[in-house]
Amino acid sequence: MSDARIASTKEGLEAQRLTLENQRLANGVIAERIEILKKAGLPDPVIASYVNQLVYVPLEKLGGVQDRGLIIEAGEIRESGRHLAA
Repeated sequence: MSDARIASTKEGLEAQRLTLENQRLANGVIAERIEILKKAGLPDPVIASYVNQLVYVPLEKLGGVQDRGLIIEAGEIRESGRHLAA
């Protein structure tokens, strides 16, 4: 395997690791918000509605866009030298 290919593979793995770490942090924030709502005494149906708006509704919107063929694959967007998660 060439040095360039090894470097590319390492960069890809590092990008994947960072994406997973960001997802883990985001999930932790969502879990903390849910815990705050529970401690505040909100009933489960209200919390479920909140989670629905926070998680499921955005995913449904993406699904509709993907169904129309506007999203072909997920990847990385490069903009002005910065890497943005896609």
